[in-house]
Amino acid sequence: MSRKGKTYEEMYGVEKAKELRKKLSVAQKKSYREDPNRINDRPSGKDHPMYGKHHSSETRKEISVGIKKFYKENTDYRNSGMFKKGQVPWNKGKKVPREQIETQRASLKRWYIDNPEEVESLHKKQNNGKIDFYQNLRDEGTYNEYMDKKNKKSSESMNGIKFTPDHKRALSDAHWSKKPGAYEIERRIGVANEGHVAWNKGLTKETDERLANSIASQPHSEEWNNKVSVSLQNSEIRQEYYKSPEFLKGCSNGAIAARKAKKIYPNGPETKFIKLCEEYNLPYKYVGNGDFWIKNRNPDFLNINGEKKVVEIDGVYWHLKRLQKDNPSLTREDVEIREMDHYKQYGFESIIIWEDELDNESLVLKKLGVTYD
Repeated sequence: MSRKGKTYEEMYGVEKAKELRKKLSVAQKKSYREDPNRINDRPSGKDHPMYGKHHSSETRKEISVGIKKFYKENTDYRNSGMFKKGQVPWNKGKKVPREQIETQRASLKRWYIDNPEEVESLHKKQNNGKIDFYQNLRDEGTYNEYMDKKNKKSSESMNGIKFTPDHKRALSDAHWSKKPGAYEIERRIGVANEGHVAWNKGLTKETDERLANSIASQPHSEEWNNKVSVSLQNSEIRQEYYKSPEFLKGCSNGAIAARKAKKIYPNGPETKFIKLCEEYNLPYKYVGNGDFWIKNRNPDFLNINGEKKVVEIDGVYWHLKRLQKDNPSLTREDVEIREMDHYKQYGFESIIIWEDELDNESLVLKKLGVTYD
């Protein structure tokens, strides 16, 4: 807009306005090349004259109506480069060559390495902007209202969207292993440290001055020894209490309360198995809500035909991938054997079904020992 309140198109016509805008753009870029500091001298943040100011809803509506009216009346300007309905994008079906992508990544990586101060300044500027924004909301007392609206909008945008099994699996993998190379790095560290001898191996306080003067080699006070003695006695008492029926019952009640509070019984895989039992008239009842316990474990399903059988529906993440973070070599067979051994010592046969096996009905029926023509 010019100082007269009119657009360049209204003042000079479409063609001349395009030419004028191009000249202004070239001149501005040239001035920035000659004096790069001009970009940094521009007011920003709280120093900007428009900081904290917003158009009213009436003004925004007028701007929108004005833009639509302008494009409707100036079809030549609209068709000169603006996207229109039915137009095929110039890059549809085209892909950037892999070599070009790698070159761009390498170039960007080199820039980050060669310009650490600029990178730090850029990150600091971005973070300060966010900090100032949220701090202003807190000062105005509208932070909670803003976050509630933001979360509600995010939730509504996802309403009705159903993820595919592959998408769910990808989300699960991303959740339990946010650093893809973490386990490989740990393995390499272990290999690198293999054969490493600790600096203090074989040394004693009699042969090494460092150990002789260390705090660990100094005698403890009588008060300290008494505290340690009491702590060890309490530890032994606690260990015995942890094995008592009262404690185990409390754990069971706590687990039941947690599941009821979250309303997560039965979950998705368990619901699938319930439908399978109804379809094939299988003699199993859902008890995963805490109705039946074997020692300190609550199986998901119990046989109701008098046989001492239970069925566990194991989630891949909770029963395998989560544990593999600390034990990468853990397999499904290891998990199944551990669960089976627990129930076996109390005279129960356990059948382990994994959540990703529930879509294969023939496999599930085979595990349950059921045959159908």
